[in-house]
Amino acid sequence: MQGQPLILIADPDEAVRREIGTALQSDGYRVTGCHSADAAVAERRGTIPRTLILMEAILPDGDGVMICQELRKLTDVPILMISAKCSEMDKIMGLMAGADDYISKPYSQGEVVARVKAHLRRSLLIKRKKELAAAQETKSVIRLGPLTIDLESCTVEVEGRPVQLTTKEFKVLVLLAENPKRVFQPEEIYRIVWGYDGLDDFRTVAVHISTLRKKILQVSNLSVIQNVRGIGYRMEIL
Repeated sequence: MQGQPLILIADPDEAVRREIGTALQSDGYRVTGCHSADAAVAERRGTIPRTLILMEAILPDGDGVMICQELRKLTDVPILMISAKCSEMDKIMGLMAGADDYISKPYSQGEVVARVKAHLRRSLLIKRKKELAAAQETKSVIRLGPLTIDLESCTVEVEGRPVQLTTKEFKVLVLLAENPKRVFQPEEIYRIVWGYDGLDDFRTVAVHISTLRKKILQVSNLSVIQNVRGIGYRMEIL
């Protein structure tokens, strides 16, 4: 049960809180309740994450629209407003205040539970999409201090300033950036970036490293690639 969604019911009527709470609990949800606007805001500021808020539009100490606006500053979880005020303007004001849905009285317990389920599904999908987008963005962008490498667009920025690199220079930089502080021998860099072994061509690596440093120094005095005497090169932001 601990992992189930926790729903906050804000309603001045204890009987209503109990009835809706019982219906939701029978579907496996955890429920907590409060009777006022101040209590609703205080509940939301608590350390336990509420995954959805069911809120009566008229609470003893505040108007539902204002309360909804206040709650929206604290959370992006679905807010379902319940009210006997069912004119089109009332619904518009509630939705514009940040409510995700507006349930008019009278309603059935089944309707409330169904709407809760629908909004929780939608909220979960949005959360997963955000997590996936963040994961994809993390994979496609390397950030090391002020250095940013976008693997999709093949662009490099240092302190927000673009650095124009050739294809090989970019690949050398990516190899080192993906393995920060690991020392690569010139032979190893040549084999990975150029794709084959060479006899006397390892000096090409030194030339590309030197050019990389110069191009980065043109936009910043950042030291990115370090020499490890007698061994090779490594990425270390200094």
